[in-house]
Amino acid sequence: MPASPIPQQLDDLTPAWLTRALGPRLLGDARVARVTCEPLGEGEGFVGQLARLRLSLDGAAPRAPTRVIAKLPTAIRSNRATGELLGAYEREILFYRELAPGVGYRTPRLYHAEMDESSVSKHGPAIVRFVDRLPVWLIRLLMACFHWMARHSPRRYLLLLEDLAPAELGDQVAGRPAFACAPVVRAMARAQAVFWGGGRLDDRWWVARLDLGLRVAHQMFRGSRAAFERRFAARLGAEGLALLDWLDANAPALLLTLHAQAPRTLVHGDFRLDNLFFDGADDPLVVDWQGVANGPGVHDLAYFLSGTLPPGTRAGEEEDLVRAYHEALVAAGVADYAFDACLRDYRRCTLLGLHRLVTIDWVDLGEARGAALLELWVERLMARLRGIDVEALR
Repeated sequence: MPASPIPQQLDDLTPAWLTRALGPRLLGDARVARVTCEPLGEGEGFVGQLARLRLSLDGAAPRAPTRVIAKLPTAIRSNRATGELLGAYEREILFYRELAPGVGYRTPRLYHAEMDESSVSKHGPAIVRFVDRLPVWLIRLLMACFHWMARHSPRRYLLLLEDLAPAELGDQVAGRPAFACAPVVRAMARAQAVFWGGGRLDDRWWVARLDLGLRVAHQMFRGSRAAFERRFAARLGAEGLALLDWLDANAPALLLTLHAQAPRTLVHGDFRLDNLFFDGADDPLVVDWQGVANGPGVHDLAYFLSGTLPPGTRAGEEEDLVRAYHEALVAAGVADYAFDACLRDYRRCTLLGLHRLVTIDWVDLGEARGAALLELWVERLMARLRGIDVEALR
């Protein structure tokens, strides 16, 4: 039976609540007698708060975990609004409930998931499609209204997940050389092959298509661009500023072309080192499924490499990684995607990564690790974009 009320902050995760949440299936006749809460990493979960819970039981329970990871919406109101507006909290809970066991990636075990249900959520894609057809001035007005409403949402969400320690969490600030990225991109391709074509996802309203709301996304880009340029002008340089001009004029058309031509599959949406755990196996354990979507698989590939590879990585090394990804797709049974098309779509997604990165201004990244991460991300992405022939990608 679901435990109620759903905790809204870490202090609410009491022994009594945890006993009800984990239930007899895991605890048997035992109860949680004591819990120690250890908040985790500033600059890692921008729209959520994470904590490791160490559990002490009052009896024997062989199936019970002694550590769990609790995940709740962030307490930062502006970030909470962004997560709510994007449907991130609900999407992740539904992912663990419905897709995680057959997703193709290794994921944490789900111990418990709760949220306030909403009859409106399933209409979200239709609402976005409607808003996306409106005049620009009205889109801007509605976006501001929706964001204000999301700041005051009363909905509650909570996940209790397997603690993956002693597996090592990746570090996006540190980055990773090209040779160490190869096993990751091969694992990505094998997982994406499971849902290749995207059709098996169409009946799940919460797995949003990445081509949903393209005009809304472009208005977010335009609203954030000035602040982004002020902050990162030195790292962007003249070439980066020119690319922003090009994206301002051409991103919507490029997005439409990409989504019309690139095969769809299940994409993670935020595939980066901070969401990967490594335990010595060939494929990483993947966490943070708030952005899971139905779209071009190379979206995750470009997002991962542009935020991970050191600026000095040679173009040939980068292309070798795209080839490794493509070869793993073919080995997994994908026969409808030529390498030249894959490489072209990868470059499109890398360029559009700058469009997306501009809109990160909507999220408060903090003053320490989060800010450093973004600085490095801009530098690494620009290293991948220098000399790119944008006209060849139309």
